[in-house]
Amino acid sequence: DRDGKTSGTMTTGGLVVLLTARDMLGPTKRKKSRAKLDERIDRAVLDGLAWLDKNWDVNDNPPAVGFYHYMHLWGLERVGDLRRIRLIGEHDWYREGADVLLEQQFENGRWERADTHGPKDVLNTCFALLFLDRATLTATTGR
Repeated sequence: DRDGKTSGTMTTGGLVVLLTARDMLGPTKRKKSRAKLDERIDRAVLDGLAWLDKNWDVNDNPPAVGFYHYMHLWGLERVGDLRRIRLIGEHDWYREGADVLLEQQFENGRWERADTHGPKDVLNTCFALLFLDRATLTATTGR
């Protein structure tokens, strides 16, 4: 975040990089150096998921950062779909995030909070729709 502290958006961003790199590297070829790299990636992914579980919040960008809420939700979508998991800890990430988004949607269909740079309605609506559409799953599986 702006203060250099851990946040939901930074954690999900790091997880997405790790999960994407792992996919790009492909299956382990039984090389000792590659096996160590895979172990380090697996540990980092589990640590990131544990942080998200411990600091769980779909009403804000944890830990109560106060900005980029909808970007955080999109990050959860990317992690959940890239990892192909329904739960982060005990949390049904999609159900909980979708419930919050549907509650916060304006009558005209947009989402807007004063927690991002402008144009707030466009950016927040894009992140909300990417989450709801599960755009990562479609991009990675073609479904």
